[in-house]
Amino acid sequence: MRVLEPPPSSRPRLLGLWLASAALSAPLAGCAIDQSFGKSGTETSMPDINVDPGQLIFERVPFGEDEVKPVTISNIGTAALNVAGVRVEQSSAFTVLGDLPVTIPGGESITVDVIYSPTSDEDVGYAYVDSNDPDTPNATVELIGTSGSPRLIIDPPAHDFGTLPVYCRNSVTHSLTNEGTADLTISGIYETGEGFGLGTEVTLPVTLAPGEAIEVDVNFEALLPANLTGSLWVESNDPGGLREARHSGLGDEDGVCLAVPPGGEADVDLEFVAEYKMADIAFVLDTTCSMSSFANQVASSFTGIAAEVAVRIPDVTFGAATFDDYNYSNGGEEMGSGADLPWILRQQQTSDIGLVNSALASVAIHNGADWPESTFEALFQASSGRGFDQDCDGSLDASDDVPPFIASPSDAFGGVVGEVYDPEVEGTGEFGGMGFREDVLPIIIYATDAEMRDPDAGYRVPGEGSCNPGAAGFSAATSALNAIGAKAIGVAVNAGTSGMPYTQMTDVAVATDTWGDFDGNGIDEPGVLLWNSGDLTEKVADAIERTVDSAVFDEVRLYVVFDEFDFVRSITPELYEDVPSGEDMPFNVEFNGAVPSEANDRTYPLVFALEGKIGDVELVLDRFTVHVLVPGG
Repeated sequence: MRVLEPPPSSRPRLLGLWLASAALSAPLAGCAIDQSFGKSGTETSMPDINVDPGQLIFERVPFGEDEVKPVTISNIGTAALNVAGVRVEQSSAFTVLGDLPVTIPGGESITVDVIYSPTSDEDVGYAYVDSNDPDTPNATVELIGTSGSPRLIIDPPAHDFGTLPVYCRNSVTHSLTNEGTADLTISGIYETGEGFGLGTEVTLPVTLAPGEAIEVDVNFEALLPANLTGSLWVESNDPGGLREARHSGLGDEDGVCLAVPPGGEADVDLEFVAEYKMADIAFVLDTTCSMSSFANQVASSFTGIAAEVAVRIPDVTFGAATFDDYNYSNGGEEMGSGADLPWILRQQQTSDIGLVNSALASVAIHNGADWPESTFEALFQASSGRGFDQDCDGSLDASDDVPPFIASPSDAFGGVVGEVYDPEVEGTGEFGGMGFREDVLPIIIYATDAEMRDPDAGYRVPGEGSCNPGAAGFSAATSALNAIGAKAIGVAVNAGTSGMPYTQMTDVAVATDTWGDFDGNGIDEPGVLLWNSGDLTEKVADAIERTVDSAVFDEVRLYVVFDEFDFVRSITPELYEDVPSGEDMPFNVEFNGAVPSEANDRTYPLVFALEGKIGDVELVLDRFTVHVLVPGG
């Protein structure tokens, strides 16, 4: 009989059994107490799975795109590893591709692909590899994916080159930045529009990682005296598609453009006319019962007045206020009643004529009680903005008090009751009670058909208190007007030239040096108009023009308002004296080449002001810009 020997791998196990049998007949004292026993070959041969990596991370994958990464499944055991499949749970953003199920012999491995298709900003899931590994039947791979997309930002998103003299050139630099979370590929950059062009050559395509940027210059030459528009277009893989930065510029055939090379110099003779090109015009209207027709006529004529005035004075603002009388009784005499007030600001000065038009169209007519009205108080408040605390109690009583325009310790309430000034109003200023601009000529058009209540002439008014200088009369009103250099044009409604209010208005015009050749006879008269009926457009616009044309300036000088790089070396002459309105004045300006060249032409604006002085009051007649062109390198 043939005895079959066990395979080599099982011999230790069989040997152990034989030794154990022999030991049964041996004395127990011959056994070692720490003797161990091995396993059979069948028990030690098993699969052992290893999955690499255990965590799979996908970063900044754009929406609509996929990214694939491999996972290696290895059998580091000695028996065959049977992989039934790979299942994904907790997220639909991940899928697995591979030839499964599969058997992997010991020591071998396979690779499967995990595909990430973003469904949210961050996707998290788990892949379970199911196999016959007795210890790890469901090996786990953590799956993390973050979405991403390129995002092109053009900065600035638009650019207005402003007013540029014809054939003058300027440029602007745009930054093209990838503010997304995936690579941005720019495939096209171009500029459209007459007078606009690219000043930078970029080799395309160009790829920008998140946070990276490139710069692109756009050049503009004002080829025509007109509004010109253009656009910078950028094509890329930004999901938003084609991006645009808009450009605009206005060609000015009368503008000054002077080329000054770096380190060089230049000079130019500039000629100006001594006349007001800036003014702030305020309408201050009596709105008591008998003035309703005039108030309606002002409202209907205002748009035409504004248009006519802008031809002569291009830089202009308008405002509107009304007055009735003091809401006060003195010695049995009732000065005002109901909603009457000595001053109401309807619209502070603004370049938005629509706001003024609306204010004038919505004016309410009040009572006024007795005949004299608070015209002098209105002129005082228009030019001072001080406010009026009628009973001097330190609190603002809506029925009879006037709030200050801007609160301050010197106002009628000691700066404690607030103010009516609104800094958000387009084109407004901070001066007087209307919001006049600093150093700009105020012109007040005021109108009434009644006597102007004047305490200086014995009219009854609210009494003087510790918080007030008393109700304003002729002296207070004209002093406040002169302090800001204001002109006051009176309109005597339904009145003649021999009585009130014409006589009082004439005195105000003389005191404020408000003159004009209103009848066209070549001789200036005090600034008083008569109105009984009819359209006011030509009458008021003509009166404003003739008033500013009558000015004679003690001094006129040219000075620099803004020169960031100190281009201006000198201005000669320093000033002109005794200059009537309309006279020409040449100035010579010398420039330094103070700025180095850049890659493209650059234009730097310099702002000059022409200032006229009459007495102690200095007002800006005009502001203008000279463009200094520094040629590109």
